[in-house]
Amino acid sequence: MTDEQKFLFDLNGFLVLEDVIPAHECEKIKEQIFKMKFNPALLPEEARYVPGGHLAQLINPPKVVAALNTLLGPHVRMDYGYVIWREKGGRHPMDLHHGGPTPEPMFRYFNSNGNIYSGMLRVVYEFNDVEAGDGGTCFLPGSHKSNYNVPQNMVSLNKGEQSPFLHHITCKKGSAIIFTENVAHGGPIWQNEDKPRVSAFFSYNHLGMQFHKPGFNTAVVNSLTPEQQQYFRPIWMYDFENDKPNF
Repeated sequence: MTDEQKFLFDLNGFLVLEDVIPAHECEKIKEQIFKMKFNPALLPEEARYVPGGHLAQLINPPKVVAALNTLLGPHVRMDYGYVIWREKGGRHPMDLHHGGPTPEPMFRYFNSNGNIYSGMLRVVYEFNDVEAGDGGTCFLPGSHKSNYNVPQNMVSLNKGEQSPFLHHITCKKGSAIIFTENVAHGGPIWQNEDKPRVSAFFSYNHLGMQFHKPGFNTAVVNSLTPEQQQYFRPIWMYDFENDKPNF
């Protein structure tokens, strides 16, 4: 990550990376997600689940890996993943969530000696353009470092009730939105009737930490490259009985 990117991520709690996935690959991924949601029998087994098939390329794009290594360190694992196909009127079931002080380590965000320690990270890939007013992912910038909980009168994502301090992401297809889980975030109602929101949400954690219950399909993991399989190692750092690291 550049110094500017690190500054902006530390300031806001999120960062948008453009041109992460080529346009022609976005079309292949959209087709796969459509079948996953509406007719999975048309797909081979490993492509019916995240992160199989064309989704596998989302595990470790170079731009994303550079950010993961800066924000989580060199030993990273994939914690969870899911995809959405959201037509007009659909939304995330929760209002704005997280933000504020976090004493437990899972989402804790801090900076020490010039290094960012983010806690769990999410990477959102967008496969259609997200324009102003569409209803893409939104954030309360800086809330990942707030010493106070987000006031209840600021968490609603209903039209006419949203905080004026919310930042709604706009981006081109193929972009990746990286954010620390502790920044207040949400997915409001999708407003664009001409195209759905088609996205993949991948979560990453330090190799020695886990938030989500493990659930990756064995056939999917076996179909990945050796480099990609490294993101699905067991959750431990060192085997003292055999004097062997897990990295």
